[in-house]
Amino acid sequence: MIPTPSAAGPSRLPLRFLLTGIAMFLLFQIASVATGAGWTGLSPRHPEGWSAAHLMLLGFAAMIAMGAVYQLIFVVVQHSIYSERLGKWQYALFLIGLSGLTTGFFMGNVAVIAVFATVAFSGIILFVWNIAATLFTVKVWNSITLSALGAVFFLFFTGLTGLGMGLNFRFAFLGMSHDQWLGAHLWFGLVGWFGLLITGFSYKMLPMFFLSHGHNEKPSRFTLALWSAAVVTGAVSSLLGLSKWMQWTALVLLTMALAAYCVQIHFIIRKKHKKTPGFGILVAVWSTFLLTGAALAFAGFAVWNPAVLSEQSVYAFVISLYLWNWLAPVILGYMSKIVPFLWWTLKYGDKVGKEKTPVMADMVKESHVKVLLSLWLAAALALLGCTAAGSSLAVQIAAGVWSVLSLGYMLLLARVFTR
Repeated sequence: MIPTPSAAGPSRLPLRFLLTGIAMFLLFQIASVATGAGWTGLSPRHPEGWSAAHLMLLGFAAMIAMGAVYQLIFVVVQHSIYSERLGKWQYALFLIGLSGLTTGFFMGNVAVIAVFATVAFSGIILFVWNIAATLFTVKVWNSITLSALGAVFFLFFTGLTGLGMGLNFRFAFLGMSHDQWLGAHLWFGLVGWFGLLITGFSYKMLPMFFLSHGHNEKPSRFTLALWSAAVVTGAVSSLLGLSKWMQWTALVLLTMALAAYCVQIHFIIRKKHKKTPGFGILVAVWSTFLLTGAALAFAGFAVWNPAVLSEQSVYAFVISLYLWNWLAPVILGYMSKIVPFLWWTLKYGDKVGKEKTPVMADMVKESHVKVLLSLWLAAALALLGCTAAGSSLAVQIAAGVWSVLSLGYMLLLARVFTR
């Protein structure tokens, strides 16, 4: 039976994803502390390393991102999700798939990996269908909705390439091209899915948090076009095994997209009517400027020293920079606002004016967010520096401190649900 569109308004569906993402993040960090951040000493090809990576990227980042999409789509288009029931099925399939997939990687069991990669991909298909159907039903087309559509489009190909590699572990049909699929998988997922989602929805969230209006929106169109071109160029060049200079071209396109995005952020801030949007939002902004500067520096350095384009250790460092110094702080920064807002709305939204309710600022103390997130950022930068220095002991110590601070920050946000 084909689900019918609903106009019932916002639901509790985003909360399922949010709570699951928080639980997965806590699980990863507890395991990290218990093992003395042992994941830092694992080879990228180690089964436990893949398990840890998917626990963080699927269990934490993707769960939080999907929940945010379900919540923010309503805010953007003023229409509820296409099918609540489809969203519930998608949540169940995706949770089962990622749980089995991380277990399969940890065990090194190729049959388990293949089966649960298929289940996780089924969940992704339902998510893409639900979001695309919502957007095409409402037909509100702007930089936000087009970025969301592009993000779920790249998520589909992230899942497709992931499924191909998962089945390849069992049936070995890709031969020597497995690594090429991995490159495309990273471009589609890390850069395409997460990148377009963050940039697209920030065009709605940043003006809300800065109380900004009347700003120039033209740079957002260039960001969308350049970012999409970077993902397609990088992924296709990886799949086809093209010259490393094609990867450099993708990097240049991404750098240009980041520059346009920074200009858009500047225009938003210039028209602000609020002194500060909150420390978490400032962290998201600062992280973007840092990533843009790093991308510009790396693209220029590669022209002077092309050999870096062939060094796996360099790519590992760049991915670490992208993950721990942009993707993670942006998600954690936005969560400092999204978590209390979502919980306050669900618990107290219908009680406003009828009985005494707490104000939003009471849900989580801004001073606590500032202290913990500042320490977390310092630990993340220290971890990146130790990685660049190549000191395994220093990396393990920095990662241990980072995990402890990560636990503290997420527990601070989790306390919101007790209020």
